[in-house]
Amino acid sequence: ELDDRAVFAQVITDDLHDNCHTMPSARPASPRNAVPSSLTPDRYAERVPHSPAPVDTSRPGRGALVTWRLLTLAYLGALAWLVLTPAAVAGQATGVVTLFARALHSLGIPFAVGYPVLEFTANIVLFLPFGAAAVFAVPLRAPAAASTLIVIGTGCLASTAIELTQLAVPGRVTTISDVIANTLGTAIGLALAWWVRGLIRRRRARRGYADLGSAQHAPPATRRRGSAPPSA
Repeated sequence: ELDDRAVFAQVITDDLHDNCHTMPSARPASPRNAVPSSLTPDRYAERVPHSPAPVDTSRPGRGALVTWRLLTLAYLGALAWLVLTPAAVAGQATGVVTLFARALHSLGIPFAVGYPVLEFTANIVLFLPFGAAAVFAVPLRAPAAASTLIVIGTGCLASTAIELTQLAVPGRVTTISDVIANTLGTAIGLALAWWVRGLIRRRRARRGYADLGSAQHAPPATRRRGSAPPSA
């Protein structure tokens, strides 16, 4: 019985040994009649249509950023001239408010009512670029409570500093209503800038999706008969 078991084990061992040597190779040999490809990897990549690379729309381009910063500097210079020069000099620009108030007075609106309203509105408009500059010239990535409070607070502090400085400027009058109007203008300018930037992002995103769809529906690249893409 022991001899029979030994013979049976030897038979199984021989069968396993033969199967291991007769198994086909996992990597078949390349056929002898294969035609070599005339395309290099670079030329093949050029013929295969590819999807456009995603564009980061969260921040403006370098050229646009430089333009916005130059415009911001020009605005700050004009603002400093307008609010820190004597009233007789700045009146060349601020006199427009008086002209509109007189026009309203001719329509029946008292000058004492129309002028304060127009002046308050002008102070709001004066600080609209201050809030917009934070979005386009800094620039802020996305609206957030912290950044919004910082920008509006900066506008309020800047207006307060201007009003305190005007105490030493001849002909200037310091009022709390100017601080309120300037702060409100900063907030409105910030909100409008976020809205405009959102429109720009959505337009760029739609344009990117359109380009992607065009690339996906493009006709396949043609290759010469008998050629194959180069192997990796």
